[in-house]
Amino acid sequence: MAVSEKLVKAQSELTDINVQIDNHPLNSSALKDAREVVAEHRDAGKDAVEVALAERGLPSAAAQGKALVLGVTSMWNLNRKRVGLENRIRRLDRL
Repeated sequence: MAVSEKLVKAQSELTDINVQIDNHPLNSSALKDAREVVAEHRDAGKDAVEVALAERGLPSAAAQGKALVLGVTSMWNLNRKRVGLENRIRRLDRL
């Protein structure tokens, strides 16, 4: 396989990985919004955070923790693949 073909293949794979990262459950708008609410109310205490989350219809702290436990490994793998592809593309660009 020629270098240009390898480069195109790696770029295509990187595009696919980036789409998977963007669509990953940990990057959902609900979890992003919930993380913002937690950060805003951090000093107010756990109960205030839970009330603020519930008022906005966002996942509770427990639900966020569960999502994190269930999703962190797959997100780590996607990011590891992304970094590897970015490095491969850089190497192929130099050839």
